[in-house]
Amino acid sequence: MLSEVARYRWAATCRSVAWWVVWVCLADVAAARNPIQLRDVTHDTGIRFRHTDGGSGTHYIVETVSAGLALFDYDGDEDVCFLNGAPLRGAEIHPPPRNALYRNDGGWRFTDVTDRSGTGDLGYGLGVAVADYDNDGDPDLYLNNYGPNVLYRNNGDGTFTDVAQRAGVTAGDRVGAGTCFLDMDRDGDLDLYAATYLRFSYDAHVTKTTRGVPVYANPRFYPPAPDLLFRNNADGTFTDVSAASGIAAHSGWGMGMVCADYDNDGDRDIFVACGHLQDNVEQFDDTTSYLARNILLMNTGDGEFVNVSDQCGDGLAVKLSSRGAAFDDLDNDGDVTQIDEVHSGRGYQSHYGARLYFGLGRRDRVDRIEVRWIGGGVDVIRNVGVDRLVTITEGGTMAATPR
Repeated sequence: MLSEVARYRWAATCRSVAWWVVWVCLADVAAARNPIQLRDVTHDTGIRFRHTDGGSGTHYIVETVSAGLALFDYDGDEDVCFLNGAPLRGAEIHPPPRNALYRNDGGWRFTDVTDRSGTGDLGYGLGVAVADYDNDGDPDLYLNNYGPNVLYRNNGDGTFTDVAQRAGVTAGDRVGAGTCFLDMDRDGDLDLYAATYLRFSYDAHVTKTTRGVPVYANPRFYPPAPDLLFRNNADGTFTDVSAASGIAAHSGWGMGMVCADYDNDGDRDIFVACGHLQDNVEQFDDTTSYLARNILLMNTGDGEFVNVSDQCGDGLAVKLSSRGAAFDDLDNDGDVTQIDEVHSGRGYQSHYGARLYFGLGRRDRVDRIEVRWIGGGVDVIRNVGVDRLVTITEGGTMAATPR
C-alpha cells in the first residue's frame, strides 16, 4: 500500500503529464449521427510529446495556465509546435522538459524535428504566436513565457534562431499569457502584443486550502499587471511602446486575446477546452472533477447553439484537463469552413488559422476573391475553381493546388 506521501507524489506526477490529442474531422455525413464527427488518431501520428506543468505539489499559480500550441506551415504542410512547462521550485524532472516541433509528413504522420530546427526552448512556455515579422516570406515564432521570452526567426532552411534579445522583446521575468502579431499603425510591418497574466514570485506565493485540501489560489490574490506592446522598427528590432500607446496604463489578469474585425458576421461553431483549475477538486467537491470532456457547440444559424458533443465520435469522449486549443486542416482535405480572416495568436495562448477555409456547398466556381492586406492594399482574383488550396501573393499573383 502506498503511504500518503507516496500516493500524493504519484497523483501529482499523473496530473502534471498530459498527452496531446489529435482529432480527425470525418466528412461522411450520411453515415454519421451528426455532421460533425471526430476520431482520436493520436496513437497513429507518431507524436509522443508529453506536457508537464513543472509542479511539485506546492500549487504555484503558474502551473494552471501552461501551455498553448501553434499550428503553422514552415515547410509545405501544417506543422505543430508544442509549448512545455519547466521545473518550478521544488520540482526535479529528468530529462528536462522542453518545447517540441513536429513536421507534418502527410497522411497523419509527424516527425519530431525539434533538434534539427533548434526550437527546443527549456523555458516555461505559456503563449505563442506565429507571423512573418521581418517580411522575408517565412513564418517566425514568438513565445510568451514565464521568464524571458523567445523570438525564433525562421532561417528559411528548416532551422530557427532565437533573436529575442537582439530584437528587444525578451520582456523580462514576467508571467506571460496570450500573444499576437498585428499591424497597429498600418505601415505593413507586424507589431507585437504580449499579455501578462499577473505579478508572481516564489516569495509572494499564496497558499490556500478548501476543506483542509491544498488548492490553487485565485488570480485575484496576486497583483494584476499591464500588457506589453512592441512597435516593429522594420530593421529586425522592436520598440516598447506600452506606455506611449496607453496599454501600460491598464493592469489586469491577462489571458488569451485575438485582434480582429469585430463586425464580421460569419456562421461559426464553438469549441470549448475544459478542465478544472484545481487538480484535487474531487477531494472536497463531489459534483465535479479535474479531468473533463471538451464541448462542441454547433451554430444552428438562427442565433442559437446546440451542444452536439455526445454525437461527435470518440474524439470528444476523451477526458483531460485542457487549456490550449487550435484548429486547422492537418490532412489538407478542406474539412474546416467559414474562416475569413488571418490571425496571429488565436485561441487560449495558442496560434492557428493562417489558412482560410470557405465551405461552398455544391457550387463549382468562386466568382470573386477579395484580399485586403494589412498595409491597406487590396487584390481581387476572379473565376477560381473549388476544392483546391489557393495561394495569393500581395500584388495579385495566384497559385492553386487541386485537392
